[in-house]
Amino acid sequence: MQKWEASPLSKEFISFFLKIWGETNPLRNETERQALSPENLLNLSQEEIKRFQELSKHGEYSIRFLILLARLLMLQEKTNRADAYMFRDLLEALKENKDLFSILSKATHRGR
Repeated sequence: MQKWEASPLSKEFISFFLKIWGETNPLRNETERQALSPENLLNLSQEEIKRFQELSKHGEYSIRFLILLARLLMLQEKTNRADAYMFRDLLEALKENKDLFSILSKATHRGR
């Protein structure tokens, strides 16, 4: 099966996501949920938004959107189940240049 090959900058971007995965904590109460905003989440990553801006020229989505989406997915998964790890496994499969079937398996709970 053919593997995809990420650029060095894309690999750094995935490594950044893995780093913030480890730093993300579940939301513990309604006050934390109410304080959650796209602006606050993006403010946590201003340096990375600049660093990875070149990637916005490729693909459909901006780096700001991808970072916001990833942070929200991490928060959602960890808040629903603190020991969840599917999104992390998906990122690791991307970083390791796994074949498309392996990547999709991680993303669909099959894990085969």
